[in-house]
Amino acid sequence: MLVSTALAVLLAAGCSSTPAVEEAAPGDRPGDTPPQLAREEQAGEPGKEAAAAGTETAAEPRPENETGQPAIDEERETVSIVTVIERLEDSYRTQDYELWLNLLTPAYRRRYSDPRHLEAEGWDAADLRSFFKLLVKTRKRENIGSLEISRVEFVSPTKALVYVLLAGEEFPVPQHTFIRRGDTWYKGLKEEE
Repeated sequence: MLVSTALAVLLAAGCSSTPAVEEAAPGDRPGDTPPQLAREEQAGEPGKEAAAAGTETAAEPRPENETGQPAIDEERETVSIVTVIERLEDSYRTQDYELWLNLLTPAYRRRYSDPRHLEAEGWDAADLRSFFKLLVKTRKRENIGSLEISRVEFVSPTKALVYVLLAGEEFPVPQHTFIRRGDTWYKGLKEEE
């Protein structure tokens, strides 16, 4: 299911290749510099030894987007976000509260731990744990599974909005907001950066 969901998302986003569905290895993550390249850059002559050995030397400089921030690999990051969505779905299906907690930003946890906020939004829950139980119960009662992803919109290198399809049409409001902390994406709040 992960590969088909990721492929559907990537095709909808205009990507034509099938992504590798695995964790990025150290050095392959955005912002990481492979150790050999880092040593060569410090020495002032990048790539001489690697070129002599016939191996790949330095990566191209990362392009920047219009805000001057480093551009991101949207295909790889989309796969990462889809993986988090699938883990969220697993937490609901297996009623694994701890797994769910680990997929949320601290701001999301604080917001949905606040009984005043839960009441204001119409949730019949007193705290974060009862909110999770209500989500699980509602999904079971309404037979709600994962929604088909329409697209992932990267607002910045650290924030993405996920849109879903309902009755074959894209729902106009994002279903999920994801916030990147370090190399990991978490379900967050739309006002987070």
